[in-house]
Amino acid sequence: MNQNTNVENPRAIMGDNMPDYGKIAGDQMKKDYSGLEATQDELLVAADQITEVVDEDGLGIASRLYKRLGDVAGQANAFREKEKEPYLRGGNAVDQFFFAIIDKLKRRDKKAKPGAADRLYALIDAYQQRKLAEERAKRERDAAEALRIETAKRDAATKAAREAEELRLAAERARKPEIVVEKDSAAKVAEAKADETKVDATVATIKADEALAQTRASSADMVRTRVDGGPLNTMGKEAFAEVVNVMELDKAMLWPFINQDEIAKALRSWAKVTGHKVEMKGANIGFRDKSVIR
Repeated sequence: MNQNTNVENPRAIMGDNMPDYGKIAGDQMKKDYSGLEATQDELLVAADQITEVVDEDGLGIASRLYKRLGDVAGQANAFREKEKEPYLRGGNAVDQFFFAIIDKLKRRDKKAKPGAADRLYALIDAYQQRKLAEERAKRERDAAEALRIETAKRDAATKAAREAEELRLAAERARKPEIVVEKDSAAKVAEAKADETKVDATVATIKADEALAQTRASSADMVRTRVDGGPLNTMGKEAFAEVVNVMELDKAMLWPFINQDEIAKALRSWAKVTGHKVEMKGANIGFRDKSVIR
């Protein structure tokens, strides 16, 4: 198969024996900047020997060493940026090439422009949501109708039982034999009808319970569909939390979940806007002395 069109596992193309580029680069820099590492070691040894500044001579030694440490650190950072630049540009080029393909297929970030897969998902989800709403409404209508039928059957059973009881009592009150036979026969017919309506009512109750249970089925059960030759389409649950009105949020509840660095950053920004002149409970804000070495 043409390697340019192979979309299987990339490891199947490149193999498992790729060189360790990080180690190669690290080993090369150890060679190229061995002098820088030696200077670092010398400066660290000298810095470790200073444990306290007690006079002007000590101040001079510590200050000069401080400046030297800063200069070498700056030099090392410049070398770092120089060495990283080709990798950074190469990495950016790799990202741009593949991200351009990926984003057209399926976006990596929800804030990005939708890709083809995202557009299709929106269409599929819209259909599934309509299907779910229609199925749920249908099941609720069916449950309401089943409840109506059950109520009617129960009322009919109650009425039939009452009529049968009235005929039975009438037969008991009759005195003439021919009337007793007539009333007794009518009572038996009414009792049979009452039994029949009671059975109908019981069946209606079962159906009503089943219909009600259908309204409580999961969304997945309501819309689950396997397309011929395609994947299973169903519904799941997506957790969400959206800000409607930031001023109404319970800040005391949210505070423990806010990153401490972000809190400190917000405090510094507020202090800067207020000129570091406005106090805030729970914080120290203002100006303080610090040494400057030029």
